[in-house]
Amino acid sequence: MASGNFLVGELGLSLKGFNEYFLPRLGAKGYKVKDILELGDPNGVLISLVGVGNLEKEIEKTTKEVHDEILNSDIETLSTHNFHVNFFKTLGIYENDETASQNFPLLAQQYLCDSARKKINYLNSQISSLANKKISDF
Repeated sequence: MASGNFLVGELGLSLKGFNEYFLPRLGAKGYKVKDILELGDPNGVLISLVGVGNLEKEIEKTTKEVHDEILNSDIETLSTHNFHVNFFKTLGIYENDETASQNFPLLAQQYLCDSARKKINYLNSQISSLANKKISDF
């Protein structure tokens, strides 16, 4: 069996959304999600996937199916699931069924650190702009 690491969805895809829309489809086709982490905006969900066949094609096909289902849903479903699902990024495909799971912690750490760095830089710029103001400016 092959394994792979993927980013799925973006702009608000949560674990709940992934579990509701993606997990049943992938499971029904014989694929197993071994590891999963919600990364938040803008990255979506990081997964390690195991199965037989072309994992990348299956993720692409599944994201299209989910996208089409949500677009054809009623307005309440559309407003409840406000995320962009027609997106995936392949981070690695491996021949061994354990390699993606072994690489998962490192990839998760990389994305979480990058997200934290962006938030710290934003806060730093906000604090710097406040430091340059006089009390009378408030």
